[in-house]
Amino acid sequence: MPVNQSTTVALALCGSLALGLTGTALAVDPVAAPKPRPVAAPSPNVTARLGLLGSLGNTLALATGIVRDARAARPDLAKLKTMQRQLSDEGTRLHGFARAEAQQTPANPKNKKKDAAGDVKADLDQLTQAVTKLLGDLAAGNVAAVTADVTQVLAILTKMLTDVPKVAPGGLPAPLPPLPVGQ
Repeated sequence: MPVNQSTTVALALCGSLALGLTGTALAVDPVAAPKPRPVAAPSPNVTARLGLLGSLGNTLALATGIVRDARAARPDLAKLKTMQRQLSDEGTRLHGFARAEAQQTPANPKNKKKDAAGDVKADLDQLTQAVTKLLGDLAAGNVAAVTADVTQVLAILTKMLTDVPKVAPGGLPAPLPPLPVGQ
């Protein structure tokens, strides 16, 4: 191919266009990516406390969801039974976190945290019984008993809000929000 002025101009334009499209990536050495800073893993105390808080929140959300759906105009019993199973599973997790939190502090005669974990377990057992009774009365169509059962479930949840913080060292972040009783 003969090289003439038009060929040289065409090659220069093509080179300019290629450089313009690729930017300065071809013209400049690539800069090394910054190294990520190491992130320290959270301490077991923080992880356990986060687990306790999360599980408490899930338990409260499931129980209040059951109460809300039970008070609906046309409650779906199959959905409520599913929520009851989820509540039972979450209660088991909550008790496990409470027990782990209580065991992080060495036992001594003044250590009430071990008893607080037992109180959480008792609250969860009462909650399970109250929800079971609520769903049984709902299936039977006993409206007066459903109203009383709803009040009982909310009372147990309120008691849990005072018992669970006793387990965590230093308590849980305050203030804990009040339950929407009577809504």
